[in-house]
Amino acid sequence: MAAFEELGLCPELIAAADRASFTLPTPIQSEAVPLVLTGGDVLASAETGSGKTFAFGAPVLQLVHESIVESRRGRVVAAREVANDDEALGKRCAWSSTARSASAACDVSTGVMQSRAAHAWAGVRGTYGVRVRDSSGENAGVKVCYEIEVRDEGLCRVGFGSRFAALDGLGADAHSYGYGGTGKKSHNKSFENYGETFTKGDVVGCLLDCENARVRFTKNGRDLGEAFTLSEQTIKTVLFPAVCVKNAECAVHFQGKDFKFPVPSGYVPFGDLKGSEAVSGDADVEDAASSGTRKPLALILEPARDLAEQTHEFFSTFAREFQDPTLSAGLFIGGVKEGPQHAALREGVDIITGTPIRILELVQNGKLDVSQVRFFVLDEADRLLDTGNQPTIMKLFDRMPKHGKATHRLQVMLFSATLHSPEIKALADTLTVNATWVDLKGKEAVPDTVHHAMVLVDPANEPNLDALEPKAETDRAHSLANTLDGDDAASEAIKRLKPHIVRRIIDTHEMDQCLIFCRTNFDCDNLEKFLNECGGGKKFRGSFVAGGEGK
Repeated sequence: MAAFEELGLCPELIAAADRASFTLPTPIQSEAVPLVLTGGDVLASAETGSGKTFAFGAPVLQLVHESIVESRRGRVVAAREVANDDEALGKRCAWSSTARSASAACDVSTGVMQSRAAHAWAGVRGTYGVRVRDSSGENAGVKVCYEIEVRDEGLCRVGFGSRFAALDGLGADAHSYGYGGTGKKSHNKSFENYGETFTKGDVVGCLLDCENARVRFTKNGRDLGEAFTLSEQTIKTVLFPAVCVKNAECAVHFQGKDFKFPVPSGYVPFGDLKGSEAVSGDADVEDAASSGTRKPLALILEPARDLAEQTHEFFSTFAREFQDPTLSAGLFIGGVKEGPQHAALREGVDIITGTPIRILELVQNGKLDVSQVRFFVLDEADRLLDTGNQPTIMKLFDRMPKHGKATHRLQVMLFSATLHSPEIKALADTLTVNATWVDLKGKEAVPDTVHHAMVLVDPANEPNLDALEPKAETDRAHSLANTLDGDDAASEAIKRLKPHIVRRIIDTHEMDQCLIFCRTNFDCDNLEKFLNECGGGKKFRGSFVAGGEGK
């Protein structure tokens, strides 16, 4: 087990590897494990059966355990500081460096936020929010507000959202409330006329009345009236200032001294709240201290249920070695009862493995909070993209913290059979930062399970070509010629002989299944017809699957 110790793994994982009868690290494990442990993003080319699950799973387990131990040390002190914090938030109340879309640029010192994406929304939340209901279940009496100054002509939507709200769709889900420049209010995908339009130069005030569970807005100091009554689901959460823009720029005013218009009567600007009256969105210390429920630190996405089950089995088995604290792993896939999954999330799960659609459903329904995820793994990344999961992956990625102090940042790992496809490269450019590549075979590598062979088709070695049955149809490229000689005659003979060679290869290797590619759809039709005529019965029975150009 000294070989695994040299990778930097802790004694618990070395013991687990010994019980699993692991002897030596595989090449992908030797390269990837130390890189993951250093905290950087990693792209690794690894096939099924190469030991890649251990390559990312073992270091993720170790890092999650270390994170929880570190969090335990600081939680009591931090919770005590929050409870006794009588100072105003001041500049601590700003745009979050973690709860923001990838395309959103924020200047924390000035409060300016912008995105120049012309066809996509980008959003951000504030660092501090307020709890609508206090610990006793009664509505809190606080009334809070902030201002947004619109800086240009792009689209802007302002309001409030919980940690479960989509950053790039304020008001488009059940966890947020928005008011847009087009004069529409939005909540849970419902857009209704409200107030009036606003644009460059306007200042919009966002007012949250926790006492009466109401939201209202102002424009240039003028009250536009009540916009929303908070839903029962939202009342149970913490609401944060939020904004999303499309090719636009705006600036936030959290402190009353920076307001462009008088603070509405009875309301307190977010930045003027005492620290004990607010909830940190970045640290979430108060929630952890009061509920004891741990939020997931690691999320592993798999393209299929069976792969998710296998990966979850690894985490469950190896996590048993860790004590004080113990580690909890959860499996979240479709096609099974949801009750046990919801119960597991309420109890607290440290490491989550699942399929993208199911994970996103849990997030959108407010069951799963990914705001504390620090380790994001895409296993079989090429298959995840092949099955159309990229939009889902990006929605999840947008809800995760991107940046943090020191090593407290989102670490992304992609494991794929190939790293060189344009799709994988584009995804890696979006998700990772200065990632290290682990590619042990190179771009043109062929899997060890694939054997190449070339078969010569020479009509000169087939004197009885005309007697072969059944007759093989060709592409009729020479059908208009009265006579064939030279290269044309050889071309025609090769086309007639090739289907018979294919049949002989199938017979020689006693193939039960095979996949045959032809140059054109017409050639596929002819070969399908030929094979189905060979031998009768089901011996060569097959079907033709057409594909467009480039498929």
